[in-house]
This record gives sequence, structure tokens and C-alpha cells, in this order.
Amino acid sequence: MSRRDGLKAKNTVSSEVTEQDIQEAFNVFDTDKDGFILSEEIGTVIRALGKCPYQSEVEAVVKEAGGRGRKIDFRTFSGFYRAKYKKPIDMERDMRNAFSALDADGVNFIYEAQLRQTLGSLGEPLTPQEIDILLRDLADGDGRIDYNKFVDMLVS
Repeated sequence: MSRRDGLKAKNTVSSEVTEQDIQEAFNVFDTDKDGFILSEEIGTVIRALGKCPYQSEVEAVVKEAGGRGRKIDFRTFSGFYRAKYKKPIDMERDMRNAFSALDADGVNFIYEAQLRQTLGSLGEPLTPQEIDILLRDLADGDGRIDYNKFVDMLVS
């Protein structure tokens, strides 16, 4: 491995996101260009980089950072980003298995009403408006959703 390859590998946080990517995302939210973002923006920036922390995890990070309204520098943010948050692709198999369990007929479809109820009550429940956005244009004329397409959409 050349020195250049070694540097590239060293700057890579995950298989897809580089240190430069993290810095660029941080800079987007550093609107006044003072080298800081607000603590309540940490979750948004982490999600923009492709990770999926639960809201409770984000709230814990904000608390650890000193609470809402605190300014966080890049080095501190980078440490929070490196935490082991799941990515959508990490949850793909579990999602397919869960939907398969709801698919009593084994036809790769579940009813929209069933999915709405599940999304609104399990884990971190989504609001009706969030569910509307998520399910827009997915149901067929009979109110069924191909859950494989739904999972593909979520992990892409």
C-alpha cells in the first residue's frame, strides 16, 4: 500500500463516508462560518451523513454536549458521529422479516392500514403527517403495499 492509499484509508470513517464528507456536512450547518454548530443540529447532520440514530440517542448526545443551544466544534461533532449508529442498510433484513411476519398470505404485500398502525405505534412512532409522506404513492388500488419495494426505498 502506498503512502497515499494509507492516508486515504486513514481518513475514511466508514466504507462510504470520508473525513472530508463529515467536514463538508458540518460546514453546511455552520451557517455563520464560526467553526461551530448548535448542539440540537447534531442529529440532523449525523442523519444527513447516512446514519439513523434514534431520537432518544440524539437527545442523549445533546445532553452530553451540554444541552440545547450549546455550540459544538467539528472535533466534538466528529466524535459523536463516530458512535455506532445503525444505517438503513444494517436494518434491511430485520425489516423484511418483520414485514414477512405481517404478510399472512405470503404474497409480499401488506395493507396500508396495517403499515400505518405499525409505523404509528412501534419503536419511535411516526406522526400521521410523517407516515403520509413516507407512504405517498406506494399503495396499489386495493390499498396494498409491496413491502420489498418499501424496504428498498427505505435503505436506498
